[in-house]
Amino acid sequence: MEIPSTGAFCDLMWADPISERTMTGMTYAQQTELMKTDFRPNAVRGCSYEFGLKSITKFLKKNGFSSLIRAHEVKRNGYQEHYFTGKSADYVDGPPVMTVFSAPNYCDMYENYAAFVHINQEGRHKWHQIGWDDHPYYLPNFANAFSLCQPILQAAAMQIYKDILEALEISHENLSTLNEQLRVMR
Repeated sequence: MEIPSTGAFCDLMWADPISERTMTGMTYAQQTELMKTDFRPNAVRGCSYEFGLKSITKFLKKNGFSSLIRAHEVKRNGYQEHYFTGKSADYVDGPPVMTVFSAPNYCDMYENYAAFVHINQEGRHKWHQIGWDDHPYYLPNFANAFSLCQPILQAAAMQIYKDILEALEISHENLSTLNEQLRVMR
């Protein structure tokens, strides 16, 4: 199933928190205004929305949560804690949003770590990172092993077939006759 470009399923998959990097270079007044943002179009993904501190705070309070843990966004360290204000000291229970990404070196090109989070009974969290190993061997043109081997196996099977016919002293002309006799016997 393709993820639709609008609607709840789209938003569940592709909504992102407004990046703290957005605040770089902003005046205090601009940062304050940005923190009042509920939602805005997600220009990076071209669908869904980015959500701000205002909307996530309402969501967490309404549902009795201390944090939202989300995935589906590559992070260099395998995770990111989203504080929106850039100040972790403002949050006693941890960040309001956490992104965790569990695929190391995603698509063999991002050189990112994978991560998982452990949350203890007191609700404190600790991140664990997982590195990656390079693949030991790449097939030509990233072919799969079956596609690569099929012509080789076919050629080998044909050679074995020819060798058997030769050993049995059966010529190509006699093979047609034998095939006809086998069909009649069935």
